[in-house]
Amino acid sequence: MLQNNLGLLGAATRAALDHAPRVFIGGEWQPVANSLPAVDPSSAMPVSRIAAAGAAQVDAAVRAARTAFEAGPWPRMHGAGREALLRRLADLVERDRQTLAELEVLDVGMPIWMARDLNVGGAIGVLRYMAGFAGRANGRTVQVGVPIPDSAFFGYTQKEALGVVGAIIPWNVPLMMSVWKLAPALAAGCTVVLKPSEEASLSVLHLAGLVREAGFPAGVVNVVTGTGPEAGAALAAHPGLDKITFTGSTRTGLQVAQAAARNVTRATLELGGKSPQILFADADLDRAIPGIAGSIFLNSGQVCVAGSRLYVDRRIHDEAVDRLARHADAMRLGAGLSP
Repeated sequence: MLQNNLGLLGAATRAALDHAPRVFIGGEWQPVANSLPAVDPSSAMPVSRIAAAGAAQVDAAVRAARTAFEAGPWPRMHGAGREALLRRLADLVERDRQTLAELEVLDVGMPIWMARDLNVGGAIGVLRYMAGFAGRANGRTVQVGVPIPDSAFFGYTQKEALGVVGAIIPWNVPLMMSVWKLAPALAAGCTVVLKPSEEASLSVLHLAGLVREAGFPAGVVNVVTGTGPEAGAALAAHPGLDKITFTGSTRTGLQVAQAAARNVTRATLELGGKSPQILFADADLDRAIPGIAGSIFLNSGQVCVAGSRLYVDRRIHDEAVDRLARHADAMRLGAGLSP
């Protein structure tokens, strides 16, 4: 199965797999001696290696982001300039759509149609959508009514970039998740240190190369790969952050929150859940069953909003279970790159 996957790869994807383990800090690629395997889930075989960064690389990335924020042009750039760069990045992601999709399939195991159309396509859409906010995140002037004779007051707000943002993402849709973290922060004028999951970093590293190609100032975007206990913990606890954003398990989210609290760092956590589906007796089962199955089996169930609980009216319980089982039996399993 591994040979089948590799035989379907494009030349650009093969070239991406041949890079030595490295991190992206201060606009430059930096080699890292320690490494981890990038494993194809369909075969459990390694297809490449990524850097196993530690606290030293994380500290260097945060310092680069801080320098870019305090001394660089990014937060002081006119909003239209940031918008243009984000749109340029979206164009490059669209240009490399197939390569990014193939990297996602090798890393995550998702089928190629989902990687190309939903994951990469969604990333392109979010980049272009958030780019529009770069020039429109304006403050406002408010007339204030105060019951004091012959007096007039007004108030105004001014929106400013927050600072250095640390972002930790999971393994299930890494490219789209990284863009969800990056795009709004960059549109606002923040700088970012991004730590992808050690189980799926290949597409995010390719995205870092596109950031460089697009012409973003050095240090605005930094990507550090490595394990959660090493690189992730070092990032969450770093005192140089103004904000940490994390998507992943509730257990790890608690650790991130505790680390952030010690530095009074703003934190946004998107943690695990159990999404219920409810099937009533009057439902059209011809339409409901495929929807229920898609909700739990999409991306092999590796979705934060997967329908992992199903409540069924007792009157149609047996029929619903039988139909759902037959639908699942008819699904084809295989390597994600196989049509």
